[in-house]
Amino acid sequence: MPPDTSPKPTSKKAGAPKAKGAVRAKSGCYTCRIRRKKCDERPDAEGRCETCLRLRLQCLGFGAKRPDWLRESNNVTELRDKIKSFLASQGMIKGHSGSGPRAPEQEPPTLHLSTQNYNEPSHSPPSQLLVLSDEVVRQGPISNVREEWPYPPPGAPGTPGGPPAIYEGHPGYHPSTNMIQHQQAPYAIPQHHMMVVSSAPPPQPQLRPSQPPTVVSRFGPSYTAVFPDEDQIYYEQQHQLLRPLSADQLASHYMNTVAALQYQLADKCFLPHIFRDSIEKEGVAWNAARILASVHVQRSKAPRVPALEDGHTRKRYDELLQMFSFAKEQFDDDDALAALNIISSFLFDGGNGDWERWLQVASIYSASILNDRSRFLDYRDALVSSSDKERFIIKTTFWFDVLASVTTMKAPNFVLAIDEIYNPSNQSGISDISEESDPLSMLSVMGCENRIVWALAKISQLHAWKRNREKSGSLSIVELSKRASDIELYLAPNDTPVPRTEDDVPRLLASEVFRTSAVVYLRTVVSGDHPFVPEISEAVAEAVVSLERVASAEPKVKHVVVRSTVFAYFVCAALTTKPNKRAFLLKQLEGEGEVGNCRGILTLLQEMHGGMSKPKDVPWRYILQKSKMLLV
Repeated sequence: MPPDTSPKPTSKKAGAPKAKGAVRAKSGCYTCRIRRKKCDERPDAEGRCETCLRLRLQCLGFGAKRPDWLRESNNVTELRDKIKSFLASQGMIKGHSGSGPRAPEQEPPTLHLSTQNYNEPSHSPPSQLLVLSDEVVRQGPISNVREEWPYPPPGAPGTPGGPPAIYEGHPGYHPSTNMIQHQQAPYAIPQHHMMVVSSAPPPQPQLRPSQPPTVVSRFGPSYTAVFPDEDQIYYEQQHQLLRPLSADQLASHYMNTVAALQYQLADKCFLPHIFRDSIEKEGVAWNAARILASVHVQRSKAPRVPALEDGHTRKRYDELLQMFSFAKEQFDDDDALAALNIISSFLFDGGNGDWERWLQVASIYSASILNDRSRFLDYRDALVSSSDKERFIIKTTFWFDVLASVTTMKAPNFVLAIDEIYNPSNQSGISDISEESDPLSMLSVMGCENRIVWALAKISQLHAWKRNREKSGSLSIVELSKRASDIELYLAPNDTPVPRTEDDVPRLLASEVFRTSAVVYLRTVVSGDHPFVPEISEAVAEAVVSLERVASAEPKVKHVVVRSTVFAYFVCAALTTKPNKRAFLLKQLEGEGEVGNCRGILTLLQEMHGGMSKPKDVPWRYILQKSKMLLV
C-alpha cells in the first residue's frame, strides 16, 4: 500500500514541539537570518538563541518586522562576511584551521556588537552592527596559499580507511597488468589557510588544479571523492574536520568516495553532515553503505560481473535482508538512508533489481515526516522546517519516486505532496539553485527545476489516469488533451538562473535536458508511442539538441550530466526517427563504460529496435516495466 500523503487538517497544535534546528532563516533571530542559517528559536532568559550562544555570536534578538538596517542588502552582506570571517578564525568552517590553540585559562572569543561605522536614517532608532572585536584577529603569519599534504589522504587505496591497494583508483594501478606500479610522486590534496581580516569578506574558494588520482574510476572523470572547499559549519564538531569513521575500509570508502558519486549534483559540502551520524554507528545504514561501497569497488575491478549476484557483496546483502524488517509499521531515518543506499547499489550494479521494495521503505519514512501535523502545518511547511537530514531524504525519495513511476506506469506515491509543494501555479516563478537560499529547491539535489519535477510527476499520474479510463471504456480525448495542455504550459523555456559556482553548470544543463525530455514523455501519453506523430518528433528533436549541448561541454560536466539524465537518453533514443541521432545517443551511453545503469539502458535500446530502422510503434514503457530498469 502506498504511503498516506492525503491532505491533513491545517490547524497546528498550540505549543507543539518543533524538531531541533527546524526553523529556517526567515523566522529566526536576526543574527541567524543574516547568516541564512537555521535558528533553533529557543531564546534564553536574555533573549539569546542557542545557535548564537554555541557559535559565540552575539544574538541580535527576534522580531516579526525587520528593522530598517536589516533591509539594506549591502549592510547584510557586510555583516554576513564578518560573521563568516569570525567563524573561520575559530575553525568552525570546513577547510579553515582557525587561529591556533589557546591557553586553557584563555576565554574563547565572542563576536560582539558595535554601533561604529553605521548611520541609520533619522526616522529610525539607532541599531547595532556586528563587528569583529580585536580579540578575534588571528595572531602570527596568515596566508591564503594552498599547501600540499605529503601523505595520502584518508581513504586512499592501500591505506587505513581506503579500498584495497589493487584498486582502479590507485595512482600506481595499470589497467593492462592489473598490478600496482611504483610511483614516486606524493599525493597532493589542496588545502588552504583562512585570511582573517575584519573589514573584508573571506577569500572565495579556489579551483583545485587537478583531481587526485586516488579517486578516479571507470565511472568517469566526474566521479571524484573530493568534496569542494565550500563553507560548511560543523555544528557538532566545531574544531575538526570529518574524522575517520572506523577501521572498516568499506564504511570509510563510502564516506570518502562513494557518497559523492551517489549524489553527483547535490551540494557536496552537506553530504558528510547528513550521513556522518548514521554511518558512524553500526546498524542498517552502516551495513547498506558498506554494501554500496563494495559494489563500487567490485564493479571497478570487474565491470562486467554483477556485484550483487555472487561473492562477498551478495553475502553482505543477504545478511542485511535477514536483519532488516520490512514489516515494521514505521521506519526511522537510518532505515530510510539504508533503503536509498541499496537502491543506489542496484543502480551502480546495472540499474535493475529489487529496488521497489526498498523505495517503499524510504517512502513510508518520508510520508511519516510530511504527515506529522504535531510538527508541521502542511507538506510545504514540513519540507521547509524539517531537519537537513529529513529534508534530504524526502527530496531524494521524491526524485526516485517520480522516475520510478515511469517504469512502474503508476502514479507516483507522492504526487499529491509534490503538487502541493511544487505546483507552478502557486509559485513565484523564481528559481534558486542554492539549498541554503531555497530549502525547497530540487536543483541543489538532483539538478532539476521544481516545476519540471512537478511536471514529471503529473505526467505519470496522467498516464495512469488514461490507462484506467481506457480499461473502463470512459476515456475522453478532449479531457486528456486539456489535462496535458495544463501541464505543458509550465514546460515552456524559462529564464535560466545564472550559474554562480562551478557546480551549478551541470545542474542547469541537466535541468534543461529534463525539461525537453518531459515534453517528449507528455506527448507520448497523449498520442501514444508513435515516433512519426509530428508533435512527438518535434519534441524529440528539441530534446536531442539539449543532449548535443551536453556532449559539447567539458568532459567533467558531460559525464556528470549524462549519468544524471539517463531518462532523457533512453526516451529520445527510443523515439527518434533519425538513425544518425540514435547512433549519437547510443554512443554517449556507451562512452560511460560498464559500471552503472548506462550499459543496461544501452542494451535495452539495442534490443528494442531489433534491426528495424523505422519502427512505427515503440513500446518503450512496457520494455522498462518488464526489465525493471530504474532510469535514475
